Amino acid sequence: MTQAHTDPANSPSPQRGNMVLATLAGIVASGVGAVLYYVVCRYANIEWLVPPLLIGAMVGLAVRFAGQGRDPQFRLLAAALTVAGAMGGYFWLDYWNFTPFMLGQTIGRMLSLMSLLIYAVSAYIAYLIAARSA
Repeated sequence: MTQAHTDPANSPSPQRGNMVLATLAGIVASGVGAVLYYVVCRYANIEWLVPPLLIGAMVGLAVRFAGQGRDPQFRLLAAALTVAGAMGGYFWLDYWNFTPFMLGQTIGRMLSLMSLLIYAVSAYIAYLIAARSA
């Protein structure tokens, strides 16, 4: 008996998941995370270390459960949306006291070595959480 050769790219697979749904859930989680970043930092006077880590966990979980996929693209999507949400929350925090002269200072703080390290750790958290294990 011969087995029919099927192209794995065209056959539905549980490993593929739903990238569109994962993207939408990740964008929503990233936006909610940015708002929470603003609220926590603005009103609770907590430094900016904790909220990006929470954004990473939120986005990773949203992509994982909405997408249901195992491909590496889910992990990369979660990491990118985490960095976007964390940077967005940080920018929004500075926006309320913003003047055109402060744009350089805001961007400088967003891209400082410590900020980049926090973004990297947050993205790594999202990367680890995002894809289901085999």
